[in-house]
Amino acid sequence: MDKRSRGSVVRILSNRLRRTPVAIALAGMAGGLWVAATTVPAGANPVCSSTTVWNTSELDSSLGGSCSTIYVEQGTFAGPFTIDRNVSIVGESETTTVLKGGDAVVTVTGGTVSISNLTITGGTDSATLNGGGVDNESTLTLDNVLVTANTSTAAGIVGNCVAAAGIFSEGAMAIENSAITRNDASGKACVGGVYNDGTTMVIENTIISDNFASGPEGDAGGLLNNSVTDLLKSTVTDNSSPTTGGIDNFGTLLYLSGTSVTGNTGGSEGGGIWNDQGLTVLGGLIAGNTAFAGGGIYNEAGTVTMKGPGGVDDNFATSGGGIYSDGGTVSLSQTTVQHNKVDQCEGTPSC
Repeated sequence: MDKRSRGSVVRILSNRLRRTPVAIALAGMAGGLWVAATTVPAGANPVCSSTTVWNTSELDSSLGGSCSTIYVEQGTFAGPFTIDRNVSIVGESETTTVLKGGDAVVTVTGGTVSISNLTITGGTDSATLNGGGVDNESTLTLDNVLVTANTSTAAGIVGNCVAAAGIFSEGAMAIENSAITRNDASGKACVGGVYNDGTTMVIENTIISDNFASGPEGDAGGLLNNSVTDLLKSTVTDNSSPTTGGIDNFGTLLYLSGTSVTGNTGGSEGGGIWNDQGLTVLGGLIAGNTAFAGGGIYNEAGTVTMKGPGGVDDNFATSGGGIYSDGGTVSLSQTTVQHNKVDQCEGTPSC
């Protein structure tokens, strides 16, 4: 069954609703201002270390923003925040510096942006085609960032769905040493955790867990790749959707190295991974996932290459408990396929 026939993923990007970039109203605990950390690290931009208060102009190039690095003290700061220039935003820690609320909480419309050591939460994407927590339209790196408890219903979409509760990217993006967890996509939204619809995405040493795509348009609980994504030394666990639990791959290449895909639940095809293009898995474990078909992996018509040491173990499905291949090719080397129920493989001669 071709998931695209359900109309939940095919999109015409030119129809994507965009909001006009505006100066940010930073309301909330800081009285409409970002407040820098009391102690600015040595070597910081002298202009930026001359005061302890940042106003909206520091994020908006049209208002004269010039600080190369903005240090944000502990506290909760009300969104939404739009960034359109080169800048690094550094929080005190992911537990004490919180950016909260908005549609999305953080939107990057231009420049090369780095965000680290903070939490992004409380985004409610209810009417546009983006992410509840983060909407990246340029170049963005998240390092030691918690993206949690964001939602998306995509209520304003006419036609096919292009939305994620946690992170939506149509630019270039890196996610490092972070966690994307407990984000909930409902209504016409597609993805609970991360949706890569951009050029490239690299996710390393990151946990994608407990995300839900609970609505009828839900395609993937954890991650949907529609481009090129590298998933390195990471964990995708306990995500769910009516279709695929862990990872949905429509893109040119999804590359996993040293990554575990465990405990995910899909209502239809692919408890762990659904693949329609190129999937390469080096090491790691695909285990404990559940779906109607392809408990571990469901291969629609793509190419799956797995090289161990690794395994597709202890998954469950009515057909193809470990691997279900409906077309394409599956190649296994030094990879165990064992203890899956009801059967190990279907349509997969190599196992």
